[in-house]
This record gives sequence, structure tokens and C-alpha cells, in this order.
Amino acid sequence: MLLGLRCSKDKFLILGSALLLGIFDSTTIILSNLILFLFPTLGSSNLDFFTNISIIIISYLLLRKIIPNISTNLTSTNKKVFIGVLSYVYISETILNAYVLSDTKPTEVIVVSLTLLFLQSIFILIMYIALVEIQKKLLSHTQQKELLQEKQELEEYSSYLDQNEDDLRRFKHDYQNILNSLKIDAQEGDVKGVIDKLSEYSNSQFSEEALRKYKDLNHIHIKALKSIVFSKLTQMYNLGISYNFGCEPEIYKIPQNIDLLDLVRVIGITFDNAIEAETDYSSSNALSKQDLRIEAMYYQDHDDFEFMIRNRIPNSDISLNQLAHKGYTTKKQHQGLGLANVKQFAQKYDNVIIDYQAKDNWFIFNLTILPIDEVLD
Repeated sequence: MLLGLRCSKDKFLILGSALLLGIFDSTTIILSNLILFLFPTLGSSNLDFFTNISIIIISYLLLRKIIPNISTNLTSTNKKVFIGVLSYVYISETILNAYVLSDTKPTEVIVVSLTLLFLQSIFILIMYIALVEIQKKLLSHTQQKELLQEKQELEEYSSYLDQNEDDLRRFKHDYQNILNSLKIDAQEGDVKGVIDKLSEYSNSQFSEEALRKYKDLNHIHIKALKSIVFSKLTQMYNLGISYNFGCEPEIYKIPQNIDLLDLVRVIGITFDNAIEAETDYSSSNALSKQDLRIEAMYYQDHDDFEFMIRNRIPNSDISLNQLAHKGYTTKKQHQGLGLANVKQFAQKYDNVIIDYQAKDNWFIFNLTILPIDEVLD
């Protein structure tokens, strides 16, 4: 995979370099003929040679200054567009050069054509630069939104940790007092009284849901995978949906051929489907508030990656084949694109296995990404 990416990058660099050399050569010829046409007195062989050398030197100095930017454009995400611009300029110059070289005395029409070519080339380059700048601004805006969201998530996570730390400190502070108060009951043999007091204190000081709110998030060491789970757990907690998330063992990497954004998108879709389904079931009274439940987990064995999510359903009579088709949904006012998009993700990568089923009033979704080496073998 990496070799293929490297070869693809080299092809664009080679093609772009060849086009640039062609444009450089054509531009030199065009400028020489244009100067000689505008200044006929330079027509002697010595002056003609001097003119060509001057143009070549000036062009070389200009190219040397802009080569780093050209190299960047040939390896950026806009490389195909840039190759297209270079191809257009090269073909246009080649055609006009053919007219110039076929006539020893270029006519005014050719001069006008050359002028139009330069103006058009400049316009195309300006449009390309504008396109790149617009893309940068859009990307910057998207990145700023993502950074703002991450900042909010980190602040909430930090607040959650601070709250737990305060609870733990308070518990430690009260621990000795609690033991002292229970000594008398214990000495008198009132075991039930000791247990009741401990239970009452624990229930008043600690919320089981709060303690499990972000359980195992610290086991995820890939920022994007942690962020998507964090946002969805927060959403479920705020909606009052009972949930559980697990991550075993700690996750440091995923198979290298997988685009992380593709994977995050799929995980987000499946979480959204589960949350929306539970919300709809609750609104329609198909499930009681107590029956709403979502369970999810990350798992890794050697170099693979597994993701499982399941949510409660009123019954198991769901058409699984229809769910995977674009446009079908069991949810009201939705387009039904979720699992269809997930299916496209599986078709994009040979080492992705997706399985979903309805069983025992659960809708279960499993995603397995095998190490790319296993697929190649």
C-alpha cells in the first residue's frame, strides 16, 4: 500500500516536471520571437543569441524562486488540478509555437494570439491560486470548528475528572469518621446496621451512572477514535439513555490502510442510528425508559481492530437486507442512508468485515478490520 502511494506521488512529480520543462522551452521560443518581432533591429545572429540567453537566464531565476511552490502543488491534494493547468498551458503554447515557427515573420494575428495566450494563462493561474486559497479557508474553518468541539469536549472531560477527584478527596476525608462511627455497631455485633450505613453513604456520595460515564476512554490513545466516543457517550448521558462502553485492551493504532476519517464516520453513523432508534422507541412508547439501552466496545487482538454496538429493539422482526439499501429506514423522517454508507465503507477496503443482526430484542452491529498483511497473504 505504501509503495503504491509512493509510486503514485512519483508519477505526478515526473509528469509535472516534464510539463514544466516543455512550458519553459515553449515560453523561451515564444518570447524570443515576440521580442524579435517587436524590435526588428535585434535580428542579427549575435543579438538574437544574446536575447535568447537573457530570456533563459531570467526564466531560470524565476523558476528557481517558484520551484518549491510548484513542488508543493505537485504533491498536494490539488495535484490533479495543477497538472490540468500545466497541461492546458503546454498544449496552448505548443499550438501557437507551431504557427510562429511556420512563418518567419509573425503576423499581427499571431502576436494578438500570443498576447491572449499569456493573459489566459495568467487568468487560469490566478483562478487556481484562488481555488487553493478558498480550499485553505474552508479547511481552516472546518479545523477551527473541530478544535472548538474538541476544546469543549476536553473541558467537559476535565470537569468530570475534577468532580471525581473532589468526590474521592471528600470520601478519603470522611473515611476515618465513618469507620469510627461504625466501630460501636460492629463491636455490638450489629452487622446489618454496619452494612446499611455503608450502603446509605455510598448511594448518597456516588452515582453509578456518573462513575461509568466515560469508563475506559483512557484506554483509547487515538485522538479521533476517543473524540467520537466521548461525544456520543455525552449525548446518551444527557438524553438519559442507559449505556455501557468498554475498550480492551488499550488501543494505540488501527490497520494502516484504513483512512481514520472513514472509520470515525462509520462509528458516528452507527452510534447515531442506535441513539435515534432508542429515542424513537421511547417517544412511540415501543420501549419504556427503563428498557432503553446501548452497549458499545472497542477491541483489539494483535493488529486488528473491532467495534461492536448494540441497542434494544421492541422485536427482532427487522428486514436486515432492506436496512442496507439506500433510502430504507425504520425511523421516521429519515433518509435511511446510514447502513448503506457503512456498506460502501466495507466495499472500499478488502480487509473490512461487517455483520449485523437482530437477536433477542437487540440490534447488533459488528465491524472487524483485519491486518492488511493477513488479506495480502
